[in-house]
Formats: sequence, C-alpha cells, structure tokens
Amino acid sequence: QRAGRTGRVREGSVYRLYPRKAFNDYFRKFEEGEILRSPLDSVILNLRTIVADESITEILRGCIEPPDTVNIENSFNSLFNRKFTTAANDNFEITSLGDLVVALGIDLTIGALVGFGARLGSLRETIEVAAILSFPKSPWLLPNALLQEPEVYNGENYFF
Repeated sequence: QRAGRTGRVREGSVYRLYPRKAFNDYFRKFEEGEILRSPLDSVILNLRTIVADESITEILRGCIEPPDTVNIENSFNSLFNRKFTTAANDNFEITSLGDLVVALGIDLTIGALVGFGARLGSLRETIEVAAILSFPKSPWLLPNALLQEPEVYNGENYFF
C-alpha cells in the first residue's frame, strides 16, 4: 500500500528501500505545497479572472501554506513587465495579451509569443514555433547514427 494510506484506510505495511535513519533524518514529513514550489505568475492571472474585485495578495496570504510576500511582489512585477497586466501591484487589470494567455491555458512565455505573433500578422508561423518549443525533446535531433547515438532518438518519448 501507499504510505499515506497504510493504517488509515485498512491494515497494511509499508516497505521502504532506504534505511529508517535516512528517512527520519533527511526526509521531510510532507512535501512542500506546490504554491511554494512554482512561479505565481499564472496563479495570479487565473485568480484575477475568477475574483475581479478582491485582493489577490490577501487571497494568497489566506492559503494553508501562503507564499512569501516577496514572491508575490516579484510575480506582480513579472506580469507587468511582460505586458500581461496594467500595473505591478495588486490593483491591476488583465491586458488583452493577458486575456489571450489565460484563455489559451498554456505556458505564459509561449502564450506571449503567440500573442505578439498575432499582433505582428504572423500568427500561423508563431503557432508553429510555439508548438515546436512545447516539445519535451529538441526538434533538432535527427535519426541518424552518424550524428547522434541511437539511444538519443530511439527513446519512447521521441516524437518524430
């Protein structure tokens, strides 16, 4: 059974492949919340679309594991500098570029690329580039044993 369910749902045993001392001395009891591990930019944009008239900072401070205020401020600055918001503080509105990125539901940087491509009249090409940049592996790998080892491009995650 999974360690989190053992003894809680029904009787069971957990077998770990490391010493008990390592578990007690080096492992955290619980994993740090994702809100503390990931950038807040997309969280803030999505929150603003849900609650237009409330303070995003106060909402984030009310979380079980609230992010550091400095991280919140850095995200406000980042969103403003990338033209997703009208201000670098809690009193912002989402710009048309920000609306597009939220509607697409993709990585903010790739969404900005698509948005700027649309403004410049090269939407089709920009979408192609965005799709290539979204691949987990490099698009520049060629299935040629003279250029790379076969294991590089024969992996199960290779899409070509």
